[in-house]
Amino acid sequence: MSRFASLCPALIALLALTAPSPGAAQTSAALMPSTGGHREIPDSVREEATQAALEYLRTEDLAVLAPTFVVEVLDEAQRACAPNTDCMSDVRGALGVELLAGLILWGSAEARATPRTVHATLLDASGVRYLGTAEVARGVPTAVRDALRAAREAQRRGPGPFLDVAGTRGAIAELDGAALGSLPLEAVRVEPGEHQLRVHLEGYETQTLTVAIGDDPSRTTRVEVELQPSGGGQPGRPPGAGLALSDWAIPVGVGATVAGAGLAVAVPLASLAMTGCTEETGGACVSSDQFAVGANVAWIIGGGALAIAGVALTIVGATSDGGGEVRARVGPGHFSIEGSF
Repeated sequence: MSRFASLCPALIALLALTAPSPGAAQTSAALMPSTGGHREIPDSVREEATQAALEYLRTEDLAVLAPTFVVEVLDEAQRACAPNTDCMSDVRGALGVELLAGLILWGSAEARATPRTVHATLLDASGVRYLGTAEVARGVPTAVRDALRAAREAQRRGPGPFLDVAGTRGAIAELDGAALGSLPLEAVRVEPGEHQLRVHLEGYETQTLTVAIGDDPSRTTRVEVELQPSGGGQPGRPPGAGLALSDWAIPVGVGATVAGAGLAVAVPLASLAMTGCTEETGGACVSSDQFAVGANVAWIIGGGALAIAGVALTIVGATSDGGGEVRARVGPGHFSIEGSF
């Protein structure tokens, strides 16, 4: 009850600001409280972009929710949601609007705190995201309006065709310079024709490819982009993932083979050489080979098992593609080796 009471003043103010004129059916809309892009961009610039976005949306004859009301309704995780991410649909649902807008401000590698491009995203009730981008040539407010205008025009044209991008999870995808979001991406509305898709992630080699989109509005083009680690790392293995099977299996296998052979041969020979007189009868030395024949059998079996395990591990390491697991067990009277690769 207390929460409802706290929302009432804001709701009344919102209705007063955004109530449609008699006979008009306005589309409800809201602007996400969090902007994406480089963190170094000053808060004052982000606020300037937010105000420009709100002004443009209102000129589109949309019933735009007041920013204070948006912040009050959303929980902490929803307020921190960045545009072009999966949580964007949750934000739209929590606000109960038909159209949700988001902004991304990008600088450059040399000047990350200075906005160079603005990307706008519009998410409608069908779950389709419409994109617009603009260069910051005449100030941030102008670029914000241009980007939103491009996204709004695409949204008016309706859905399809779509683009799905899968591959290295968390990688950033850009289409013709406009940020699409992080992988995986689904149901991104794009114009028919050829587009340049760029996928990048820190620590991985950037990939750029040409994607041809047909003019069938019901068609979805699916692209999968798996990035490779940069710096000559092993393909398909992220940095810091540890040693692959092929990295350690061969040296360990060779070492186990040599050690096993040594245990099976050298120890029994040495023990036989050390066998001497165990008793004397009438001054004659009587030798005993009980140790060599009996106890040395355990060394022969154990060493042989270790050598076999070493040979098997060496073969596995030589034929492995980098993944897999092998486990060997040696015990009294038994030996086993198991694994997958």
